[in-house]
Amino acid sequence: RTAGGGIYQENGKLSLLKVTISNNSSNAGGGIYQNSSIGPQYDNSILSFVGGVVKNNSAVQDGGGLVLNGQDTIANITVTANTAGNIGGGLHLAKATLAWINVTLSQNVSGNSAGWLSGYNAASTLTNVTISGNTTAGNGGGVYLYGVSFTTLKNTIIADNIANIDSPDILQKSPAELYGLHNLIGDDSGMN
Repeated sequence: RTAGGGIYQENGKLSLLKVTISNNSSNAGGGIYQNSSIGPQYDNSILSFVGGVVKNNSAVQDGGGLVLNGQDTIANITVTANTAGNIGGGLHLAKATLAWINVTLSQNVSGNSAGWLSGYNAASTLTNVTISGNTTAGNGGGVYLYGVSFTTLKNTIIADNIANIDSPDILQKSPAELYGLHNLIGDDSGMN
């Protein structure tokens, strides 16, 4: 499958409750690929995912676990053991608004950058999130923020990730903006 090995969402609303998405593969979004193809704000795809696991999925390019491009709320899930050949072993977020609450992102692997990758026109809030044990052959093993993106961390742990080149836990590239309150960052050398 070209995109969305487990689930492909284009426009509309999707609600998932206590779902396991596992052992899928695609070019992008091994577990879930979300696309918003109408309108300038990319807000016509809405995902609510509460309770569950995204695991053992793979993508040749981006987003081993998930690629999100909509208005999304994800709570009480684990994203683990997903693989991306290029970027975002666990998640690739672009042109999206995302709230993550009580989520664990762990043991994901990518060829180029990050367990969590947030890019152009993305706005995200992470509350009570743990990002740990992710590995990349490139930069930003846990989190990689780039482009015009806005990320807020609250009571979040980003630690014990591995990057073979630079910034194991978090890499923030200008003009990406990062805000936080009561967080634990293991290695913050990649933050502006």
